[in-house]
Amino acid sequence: MPLFGSLAKLFSFLVRYTRHIRHAHLLGAGVIVLAVASGLANTALIALVNQVINAPEPSTALLVMFLGICVAFPVLRYLGDYLLIYLTEKATLHLRMTLCVRMLAVPLRKLEELGTSKLSNTLVTDLPSVVAAMSLIPLLSLNLTVVLGCLTFMGFLSWKMLIGVLVFLVIGVFAYQVPLMRAHGHIQDLREKGDTLYRHFLNLTAGIKELKLHQARRQAFLEEQLQTTALEVQKHAVGAQRAFSSAVSWGQVLIFLLIAVVAFALPRFTTVERPVLTGFTFAILYMVGPIQVILNSMAQLSRAMVAMDRVEKVGVELAALGRPEHRGAAAETAGWSSIEMDGVTHSYYSERDGSSFTLGPIDLSFRPGEIVFITGGNGSGKTSFAKLLTGLYTPESGEVRLDGKPVGDSEIDRYHSLFSVIFSDFFLFDSMLGLRGETLDADAAHYLEQLQLDHKVKVKDGKLSTTDLSQGQRKRLALLTAYLEDRPIYLFDEWAADQDPYFKDVFYHELLPALRARGKTVFAISHDDRYYPLADRLIKLESGQIVHDSAPGLLAGTDAAERTLAPVHEPVLSHGG
Repeated sequence: MPLFGSLAKLFSFLVRYTRHIRHAHLLGAGVIVLAVASGLANTALIALVNQVINAPEPSTALLVMFLGICVAFPVLRYLGDYLLIYLTEKATLHLRMTLCVRMLAVPLRKLEELGTSKLSNTLVTDLPSVVAAMSLIPLLSLNLTVVLGCLTFMGFLSWKMLIGVLVFLVIGVFAYQVPLMRAHGHIQDLREKGDTLYRHFLNLTAGIKELKLHQARRQAFLEEQLQTTALEVQKHAVGAQRAFSSAVSWGQVLIFLLIAVVAFALPRFTTVERPVLTGFTFAILYMVGPIQVILNSMAQLSRAMVAMDRVEKVGVELAALGRPEHRGAAAETAGWSSIEMDGVTHSYYSERDGSSFTLGPIDLSFRPGEIVFITGGNGSGKTSFAKLLTGLYTPESGEVRLDGKPVGDSEIDRYHSLFSVIFSDFFLFDSMLGLRGETLDADAAHYLEQLQLDHKVKVKDGKLSTTDLSQGQRKRLALLTAYLEDRPIYLFDEWAADQDPYFKDVFYHELLPALRARGKTVFAISHDDRYYPLADRLIKLESGQIVHDSAPGLLAGTDAAERTLAPVHEPVLSHGG
């Protein structure tokens, strides 16, 4: 992409994300004006020095002008840099928050389809690349002004020689674009492969235990995935750098050739006075530094153009997929009388193996105060059902109704506020985000003691002292947050799977009945069939279809009512306010 086009696009990007700032356009224009003024002050030194060289005796006026330029140049440069830093930081903050808000507005299923690695890499890699490139705006503007000023100075000396210089430069610049375009192509491929490599790194950290325990899997991961992608990244990185190096080298050769043209070739075709020849040579040498800065900036600018395209593309995708924003007061947890799922379906297609899965149609209704167990084999659709029930997934067909009214985009926040959920792949924040109250720390300490975590975790000002615990303890810590939320509906996805026998008994015999006694509705995804008689209702899924929905003792082929239950312990948890 031509230099001026890249700069214009970068400047437009900066202005677009600072619209919320008062007089942003004027401030942006000020950055350019100050950079150009700095370049003009710098260029004025050429004419001044040339005049001093050709003058019989330097005058006091020339000395005053020289001192004035020496003061003006750093002042103008400082003011331009300050304005740019101010605008860049404002734009960065606005863009980061815009992307994050849009991510939160996109339905979960759509986010899963976009991919965590792609979104994370945009925030972690692309955005900083664009921000770093914004510092080039005044730098390139200044140096371009110096180059243009030098060319203007040459025109005053001899317009005929200037035409010859311009013809040579046009040919050289077009030749320079060839390796530059090749480098830009490599950078685009490098960025695409970067998403895949980033995903492999995430898999490495998340699956480190599995990789350590299985040599064949570890070897396959290293050789077939990580190394293969890393080699692709290396190939494109080397290709891009090689193309940039050849472009820069050609730029340096171009400067030397230009000096040769001015010093040796042009005088053969036209009469050139010695002061003119001296001025041209001096101007070209003065241009060497700015041209070198411009050439060395092309690699960073090219990477920024690719990163900017990715940032804007992701931003557009998120905006298109996101639900409309409903600003205002946060949704308050309210009571409810019924939740109905009428003909609800959810479909999933795997591009990796071409398989498809459909959950539903589901026709169910729920009332307050029930304990509902959800069971079924792996891949039967239990977690997808939970995400549909909680509103995280939007049905492809059918509808979810709350108190007889369909749950749409405008009601989804209120609907979400009914649920406290601990999924099997839950995330544990290190503070009680969204929870307030003067007794928060005391209530948390009360539950920590009953969950037997008080010797490991403390809560101060709503912040947890640590989350570095075993998986079972982390689930208990997640339960702490759910209890403090005190919402009408609780959903637990295999919560007891990582608990020792003691806390597993506590969960089924005490926690669930205690929640029901407080009028809560509890959904528990569970394979622990020995505890099924404790449920009011058992829903069984097979291949996405509901094959059983009634009291657990009526499940065909299961004499659940006669199973021996674990002994009941003294209550561990009680409502602590």
